[in-house]
Amino acid sequence: MIYAAGVSACGKGGRWQLALALISESREVELDPGVMGYTAGIGACEKSGQWQQALSLLGEMLGARLEADVWAEATTPRSAPARRAGSGSGRCRWWPSCRGMLGWSQTSVSFNAAISACEKCGQWQQALLLFVDLRLAKLTPDVITYSAGASACEKGGQWRRALSFLKESCEGQLEADVFLYSAGISACGKCGEWQRALALFNELLFIKLEPDANSYTAGISACEDGYS
Repeated sequence: MIYAAGVSACGKGGRWQLALALISESREVELDPGVMGYTAGIGACEKSGQWQQALSLLGEMLGARLEADVWAEATTPRSAPARRAGSGSGRCRWWPSCRGMLGWSQTSVSFNAAISACEKCGQWQQALLLFVDLRLAKLTPDVITYSAGASACEKGGQWRRALSFLKESCEGQLEADVFLYSAGISACGKCGEWQRALALFNELLFIKLEPDANSYTAGISACEDGYS
């Protein structure tokens, strides 16, 4: 907890290098930074635009959990059918360590921070890969996940993918927020889909969400490009 608090403080102060150093130090003295510590570190990297460091920390965090998971499985008898059920394809890169020891909600928060880091650096492909990993690991995306994914696609000019995030969030009975709609509007506008951008803006008003400056700017820009 002490290390996690220190890492979090460094992240809030924009000292991502120091945050990573604290995580490294904790492991050297054989103290597990824990999910909170790693997530704080990923958040520190995200705030500073260090997407590669964020992905590295996510892998390190899940790898550390994997070591404990392997030990637990080696010392816990299971039936042969159970072992067969535990193997197979269609899983994320870090599946063995995602399935219980971390806690679903905490692991999702870590993924969200990593996706956001990729989004801020224009790495939409990496953001999509992380989203796929999250789903394959049977974790549940939330509005933050969808918003970060849509924003990453918007910055990459991938308007169809951005809209797919909005559609999927609604199908999952999540309440889409203004940030998610703004990303969709902006993505459509940048790709010349001004009619779709206006339709999204009207939909935003219809469901009684309050547009923010980004929504208006994206809508005006879409119309400007459409009539130019």
